[in-house]
Amino acid sequence: MNKSAASSSYRKDAGRPTVSSKNERVELQMKILRYRKLARQIATDPDTVRRIEELIADLERELREIDE
Repeated sequence: MNKSAASSSYRKDAGRPTVSSKNERVELQMKILRYRKLARQIATDPDTVRRIEELIADLERELREIDE
């Protein structure tokens, strides 16, 4: 592939998320779901629930960073 063909194909894909970012996004979403489930299951311990909610907030921030 010549240089101009490589650069034009790069420009076509520039706006699309990469496969690795899609995988990372899915993994973060799964972690968020698991932590939310865990927080519901142990709702009797407010300190643990608070820590889990902080973890969830951090994961959601990471997720938003991927989307930007």
